[in-house]
Amino acid sequence: MEILVIGGGIGGLAAALGLVRAGHGIELFERQPELAEAGSGLVLSPNGVRALDLLDVEAGRRIRERAADPAPFPYLTPSGRVKAYGPALDLEERWGAPLVAIRRRELHAILRDALPAGLVRAGRRLTQVAEADGTVTARFSDGSLARGELLIGADGVRSTVRQHVAPEARLTYRGVTSVRGVAPVPGSPYPAGFLSQGRGLQVFATGLRGGGLYWAATVNAPEGAWPSLDLVEIRRRLGERLRSWHAPVPQLIRDTPDQELVVTDVHDMEPLRHWATKRVVLLGDAAHPMTPYLGQGANAAFEDAASLRRHLSEHPDVPSALAAYEAARRGRAGKLARVSRRLGSLGQLENPLGVALRDTGMRLFMRHMPGDANAWLYRFEP
Repeated sequence: MEILVIGGGIGGLAAALGLVRAGHGIELFERQPELAEAGSGLVLSPNGVRALDLLDVEAGRRIRERAADPAPFPYLTPSGRVKAYGPALDLEERWGAPLVAIRRRELHAILRDALPAGLVRAGRRLTQVAEADGTVTARFSDGSLARGELLIGADGVRSTVRQHVAPEARLTYRGVTSVRGVAPVPGSPYPAGFLSQGRGLQVFATGLRGGGLYWAATVNAPEGAWPSLDLVEIRRRLGERLRSWHAPVPQLIRDTPDQELVVTDVHDMEPLRHWATKRVVLLGDAAHPMTPYLGQGANAAFEDAASLRRHLSEHPDVPSALAAYEAARRGRAGKLARVSRRLGSLGQLENPLGVALRDTGMRLFMRHMPGDANAWLYRFEP
């Protein structure tokens, strides 16, 4: 089958890679003039790694080489007091795949380099999608056209393809800005990383193989307030907010190079009624933008790609395959987004009483958490 993939981010590359391995003809279109990924990092959990294994064995192997060592994960107050520890589990033994912290551009390069040469069309911004007679046509801003039997919209949070599939969809700002980066901080006292929660502000960090810490701070703020600032002012304001926090938090803000800083407002969306038409389907952030608190954005995109590949292979025609894919994915993706949003609401609390109750609840939950509490999250079947 001839398939058009719109979007050259992590989800689009994963979908293209899996479908190439399944024998389909792929053209991948990216609006930017070069196929590249911005800074910062992400964490792949066992469900995402297992999905990548299904898409491309070699890419999965390369990711597994960067697996984190099992170690206790502390939840801290701004002063550094430990509220609770997450259990140090051998996730690969329990769930069939490890936890992997990785730079976004490194993951992007692994996926990009696994694709055969000549598939990518950079500098092509989609403007319109049309379906007729078993064919889908993509029109681009330079006037060019591309045709295929299926079009996959993996074009991110502000998806153009989504306007064709679900024109009623609207993004919702969740009152939070994410500032994140990678800092060369040696000798962190928390080898597995940490999550520190204050009032209206959280900082997550985790170590990367080869050195450095990937970190992300989420700050309660009006929409557009932080992204409108230059990097000097962003660093100054965040550093001021975090200067009294435990080590290495102030050092992370101070030592992150400008090119590693990324600032975005956090949006998500109420679940779409439909992810697909007869010949056009959504994947990743285009289908289900999520807040970052559960760390499942890239993982869910890998799951989508593995599920779509499976259903295209098992169903006799494209419309029935897309219907089965949508049925398989909508419920789980909706739950991931919903749980992430709830975790964010707790983590970003500002009221002192609410913060105290949250911290007490976390201590009790971690103390009595059943061993299979994360089964729903880490277990994945396409």
